[in-house]
Amino acid sequence: MNGAVNRDSFNLQKVKLLKGGGVESTTKIVAQIDGSTMEIERNQKTPVVPHPDLENSVRGLKEKLLISSNYLTMRTIVNSFEFKPRKDQREAVEKAIDILMNKTTVTGVHLSGQDQNRGVIITGKIQCENGSSNAVNSPRLRFSSEVFGFEEELESEIDHIEDELYLYLHENKKAQLEAFAEE
Repeated sequence: MNGAVNRDSFNLQKVKLLKGGGVESTTKIVAQIDGSTMEIERNQKTPVVPHPDLENSVRGLKEKLLISSNYLTMRTIVNSFEFKPRKDQREAVEKAIDILMNKTTVTGVHLSGQDQNRGVIITGKIQCENGSSNAVNSPRLRFSSEVFGFEEELESEIDHIEDELYLYLHENKKAQLEAFAEE
């Protein structure tokens, strides 16, 4: 396989944002080798800080991670017709959710399946009071299902992450750290 990787032949399998910057990824590249079409799996660990578009796209999956992992069930209860919370109860729940959201970081995504079975697992961590972190993973979210009501939107967000990872790995779209350098 020689030359540049074509966007159409690039398929995201896994991306993880590394602590301190950089990206670890697994991708599949469809290539023509000696007249045969082959899929080549690439595992890359790149220490270069990614462009904010990639990082923000991954981190932006936080609410979907928490909803699909049942961490935001309290919001569902408060918003239910049967509960009828007082204003102070609703505010207390929203404050607790804000705290949880601020302590949660999405670290990556892992794609699997094809066609109607294509889906993703969102990975992350929640900071604990003692300074340690607990890992949290969503269940496998199939894009063709409507369990949570956001699967179609999630597929679009994952496609955008795939585009941004391609630009990071093959078009040199990195963080522009020199803009912050002292002159």
